Amino acid sequence: MKRYFLFLKALYPLLALIMLSNGYGQFRQDTDSFSPVDRSIVSFNVVTTSHAHPDSLQVVVEMRMERSFFILVKSPLGNQYLGRAEVTIEIQDSQKKSLARIIRQLRYTRPTLPAELENLGDISEIFIIPTQKNAQSLFMQAEDLESRRTITEFSLLSQRTKASNNDTLAIETFFLATAQISQENLFSSAAFGRSLRLGTRADLLIQTSSNSGSVPVIQWRLEGEAVFPYAGRITVEGSGESTLSQMELVPALSENNLLFGAQPASNRNIHVVRLPMHRLGTGNYRIHFIVESGKDSMRMEFPVNVVWRRMPSSLLNQDLSIDALRHIMQPDEFEDLRSISSRKQAERFQSYWHAKDNDTSEAFNPVMQEYYRRVDISNRRFSSEREPDGYRTDRGRTFILYGPPTSTERILRSGGGFSEIWYYQPLKKKYVFIAAGRNAIPVLQQIESL
Repeated sequence: MKRYFLFLKALYPLLALIMLSNGYGQFRQDTDSFSPVDRSIVSFNVVTTSHAHPDSLQVVVEMRMERSFFILVKSPLGNQYLGRAEVTIEIQDSQKKSLARIIRQLRYTRPTLPAELENLGDISEIFIIPTQKNAQSLFMQAEDLESRRTITEFSLLSQRTKASNNDTLAIETFFLATAQISQENLFSSAAFGRSLRLGTRADLLIQTSSNSGSVPVIQWRLEGEAVFPYAGRITVEGSGESTLSQMELVPALSENNLLFGAQPASNRNIHVVRLPMHRLGTGNYRIHFIVESGKDSMRMEFPVNVVWRRMPSSLLNQDLSIDALRHIMQPDEFEDLRSISSRKQAERFQSYWHAKDNDTSEAFNPVMQEYYRRVDISNRRFSSEREPDGYRTDRGRTFILYGPPTSTERILRSGGGFSEIWYYQPLKKKYVFIAAGRNAIPVLQQIESL
């Protein structure tokens, strides 16, 4: 079985330059260093900003932790379940000497234990740490206080870069950000570490300082190797940006979310470079940009990985992905798809889901995501020794098409069998499955109106 399902897709007809290498529509075997799936439990984004004191920096850390990290225990009062974790963040210099440290405890409470396969979501936490100008790296440790399970992360800090000895031009900070529609000149960080989630709309935010009297201009190039849902080498170039002149970025908190606003500042400028990040498939990319002001210029680059958060594992197997379409394709269309070559299957598959996507301007397809999420759940719940592919069973098919039932009922039968009834209140129907014996596969017997 091939490992990655890669599809051909037309990219960026309105952008300056696009180059796709050969090999689209095929599975790639040279991507061991990259996985399109984001399975990180703890992720964080680090942004350094200027500080009022010339020898100081402000390190802003936005951390996201999956609630599944917590081990829940019943609280002393017995009316809820409680999880506790401790997060330590340390800023270090080039010799690993500690410059600043912050320790914070996190709590997660809920009235009941999580249901099977429940998506618990994330906890978001913001840390704003004043430190010295010679800060080089960040060390982070998260520890669950019940199990003592520990996760550690390390990140280099982006540094202020001078163009010349007389400091006429500097790049003070840069990161991927999303503009807030609700309020002008308000941005949220978009990437966590090097990772940007598939389909995220993100711009490159750059803060510069210049003493030349002219506003710096930006040229940029985005290049990399797409892996999923299409494969190929991509290069996109552009120039120009919107600029907030005589302004600097300042962090602002909003309901535990990190936002950046703009405030007046002499000789500083905020540049917002529009990038087509939401169109990129999962893969490894690099963003190059040049800042020019008068006779001074600076070149910078940084990597970014586009990843699919909670990508259904069934999409990593071409045979399974194709076969799971049996529940929604017309029989003749499905049989024709199964009879063609692997490369043509990939192209047809991508076209099929592209047609079902309500927003084709993004690489992320939520309709495909939900369908194959249900395929994954069906495989986990309904697979058995007699039928290893749970998505093929009658219960699997019903779950994939209609989702989880409102309620279920199981009635034992003689001979070790049982009847299982699924009630769908929104559909006003019930589905009756019967297992004839102890190890029999439940079969859909009838559909009745409620």
